[in-house]
Amino acid sequence: MKQAAKITKIRISWSLCNSSCSFISRAASPMPMIDAIVVFFVSAMSTLPTQPRAAITMRLASTSSTVIATNTLQLVTAADNPAGIGSIQDISDDRIAVCAPEVPCGEATQKLSSALGVTLNPASEEQKVTDVRGKLESGEADAGIVYATDAKDAGDAVETVALPANDVINHYPIAVTKDAKNAAAAQAFVDYVLSRSGQTVLQGTYGFGA
Repeated sequence: MKQAAKITKIRISWSLCNSSCSFISRAASPMPMIDAIVVFFVSAMSTLPTQPRAAITMRLASTSSTVIATNTLQLVTAADNPAGIGSIQDISDDRIAVCAPEVPCGEATQKLSSALGVTLNPASEEQKVTDVRGKLESGEADAGIVYATDAKDAGDAVETVALPANDVINHYPIAVTKDAKNAAAAQAFVDYVLSRSGQTVLQGTYGFGA
């Protein structure tokens, strides 16, 4: 694990993308950046084939990207698990909420169901993980599939149910962009995220995996 460089004060602007497709579209033209530091951070890059991932990295990054965190899927129920769900096999098809297949969490859910040999016919397919949680909290669903980070963020509002071992893992890479106006500061931020302190924040506070 890297030692974090001493950082005085850095202003960061996040350029967010909710899906792999929109990220590829934006990667085709210069991305709006501020004059402080520039990094590029891609959510759920494991949903992209290897070749497009490499092309995006070469186009935007001054160096190869480094994975800073991982995320896995989690089966959750409403608080206190009123339906008594003990496994993914216990869920009635019309009582589960998932992400829609065109967004990263939904694509990952499809991979998960295939890996576990489970057919899901959900009652609702949402555009955001927070909307899946909303279905649970409103009583419109008995269970939902969300990221582990979202399950942690929900706290006592949901209860987690263990999923069988699987290899559906999203990876989150980071890199300094070629057009960074302050590459040294950008690299310092990358080093911090990869340091023990940065990883403690990602894993301990937000629930990401290493």
